[in-house]
Amino acid sequence: MGAGPTLSVVICTRDRPQLLRRCIAAIAAQDLDATIETIVVFDREEPDHTLELPDGPRPVRVVANRTPGLPGGRNTGVEEARGEFLGFCDDDDVWLPTKARRQIELLRDRPDRDVAVCGLALVQGDRRVERPLTLSEVTVADLVHSRVLQANFTTTIVRHDAWLERIGPADAKIPGGYAED
Repeated sequence: MGAGPTLSVVICTRDRPQLLRRCIAAIAAQDLDATIETIVVFDREEPDHTLELPDGPRPVRVVANRTPGLPGGRNTGVEEARGEFLGFCDDDDVWLPTKARRQIELLRDRPDRDVAVCGLALVQGDRRVERPLTLSEVTVADLVHSRVLQANFTTTIVRHDAWLERIGPADAKIPGGYAED
């Protein structure tokens, strides 16, 4: 593993410690053979510094949100991020073990692309609804024609430089972060 992280994952959280710990564990369990730093952004609450793991291949840092709300939390996390790639996660998300590796491989194979998204499963109690991504590429025309549920912050891995230069930041001025995904 290299000196710096390959992937920085930003988790936004507010008052859901059990879900947050499950989310952090799923990121730590990724099969990506590289350093993955996790940045936990606490929104409108004191950061839980007991979660910090400063060393090793899966370091965890915690910070306070500088601009309250989900878009502000994502931006705060990106400001702290050191990885070549960025991933975004909400505290109630659980990444499958191959997610990061497969998306980063795709981006490395396609240097002309800045973002990789994936399918997802929505789980509520005993109910699980699979939402596979059936498109090999998502275009602007696809997004204009119909909302592509799978193309949202929490399925995304993006090149850090592209986020800084062309894509970001998340718009923290939209009231309540409406439709920030």
